[in-house]
Amino acid sequence: MTHPPHTDAPLDAESLLESSWDRDFLPVDPVSICNLIGIGAYIAPLKKGIDSVVIRDDQGERIYVSTHVSTNRRRYLFARGLGDICQGESSVCPTEDTSCDEYSDVFARNLLVPSYALRLFREWEVDAEKLPDLFSVDKECVDAQARKLRDQQLEDASS
Repeated sequence: MTHPPHTDAPLDAESLLESSWDRDFLPVDPVSICNLIGIGAYIAPLKKGIDSVVIRDDQGERIYVSTHVSTNRRRYLFARGLGDICQGESSVCPTEDTSCDEYSDVFARNLLVPSYALRLFREWEVDAEKLPDLFSVDKECVDAQARKLRDQQLEDASS
C-alpha cells in the first residue's frame, strides 16, 4: 500500500523518532534505531548498480546498504529503508535512481532532519551552511526540509 507522501510519511517518521530516539541527540542515527526496534542493518558489497536492498521475509526485516556509497548517503539509505519497512514493503534502490519511492524519501528526510530540531536551529540563528554537518546529511536534504517548514509556516499564517 502506498501512502500519500506528504501526509503519512512525516507523521510516521515523527512517530518513530518519538518512540525510539532521544530528541536531545543529533544527528539521528538510523542504524541505532534499526537495532533498537529489531531490524537488521548491514553494510554489504551489493551487486553493481544497487545502493540498497530492503528484505522482509520469515527471517525478519533487514536493510542492506552498499559499501560503495558515501557515509551521508549510507545514513539516508538506512533511513529510507526504515520508510519502506513502515510501509510494509521490500525494495531495491538502484544507484542511478536517487529517489526510488517518494514516501520513503520524505520519510528519510523527516527522520534525519526532524522539524523540531530545524525550528530550534532557526531560532538560535545557526548558520544555514552548518546545518548539513549538524544533521550529517547532504545540503539537498536540509534544503527540502527547510522548504517544507517554510511552506507550513506560510500556510499556518494564512489560516
